[in-house]
Parts: sequence; structure tokens; C-alpha cells
Amino acid sequence: RVHYHFSGNNWIFGEISCRLITALFYGNIYCSAQTIACISLRRYLAVVKPFLYRRMAKSTLAVWMCL
Repeated sequence: RVHYHFSGNNWIFGEISCRLITALFYGNIYCSAQTIACISLRRYLAVVKPFLYRRMAKSTLAVWMCL
């Protein structure tokens, strides 16, 4: 994207790479938001339900994060 803006909004790398870069960009945003949501959920459980949180297996929490 930096090269695109510096070259006067002219993409020289082809349409396939343009679509790939765009998909990677938005995929990164989506994954980052999901990771922050999962971290927030784990911290919420640790504060509001500490005994339940300690009983839950770490593998169960990891599976939740993957979904």
C-alpha cells in the first residue's frame, strides 16, 4: 500500500497481488479484533467467576479462542 500511494495511486504489481494484499490486510484486522475479544472474555471470566475460571482446563479455553 505504501508503494501504491508513493507511485501516485498506480498499482504496478497486478490485479491478483492487489486482491491478495487487500485480503491479507482485512484478514489481519479481523483476526486482531477476535484476539482482543477472546482476551477480554478470559479476563472477564477471571474477574467475575474466578473459581469457574480456575476449574476450567486451559485446553478448553484454547479451543474457545480457536473458534
